[in-house]
Amino acid sequence: MSLTWGNFRWGFSYWEGVYLPDMVVDRTKEDVLAQNAKGFYNSYDLNRVEIAVEYIAKLLSEAGYPVTVQTKTNWSKTDFPTENEMQRFLYNIRLLQNRFYPSEVQTPASMKWISYAEANNIEQIILDLDGMRRKMIEAYRYCGTLDCGGDVL
Repeated sequence: MSLTWGNFRWGFSYWEGVYLPDMVVDRTKEDVLAQNAKGFYNSYDLNRVEIAVEYIAKLLSEAGYPVTVQTKTNWSKTDFPTENEMQRFLYNIRLLQNRFYPSEVQTPASMKWISYAEANNIEQIILDLDGMRRKMIEAYRYCGTLDCGGDVL
């Protein structure tokens, strides 16, 4: 079941350059049928994902996985995304996966007639990337110079 472009907005915390935005991964068929906020895909979704992609790319680059993405984070209600913009949108997500960690979740082939499950997948991939990045940082601490061989006499 495809999502419809809409003008709805629901609560999520705005990102101010510090934290990953709240990803939406719990859309359901019932949301689409009820035509509630999660049943539409709109500028707020695009901005949230683009901001998250920019954020993850920055953190990965700082961690030694340089990646450059091109994002648009100022989508408005009156914008209608072109096919090229949506190809770039999905390319950025694939680029992050290929550069760092391929998620088990499938990236949609296209944004045309995107389903609620595919919309969930896009944001789950971002969460997976951030989760693996965090695990990598934890592993750095575990294998730091203070720990490795510290108990050998």
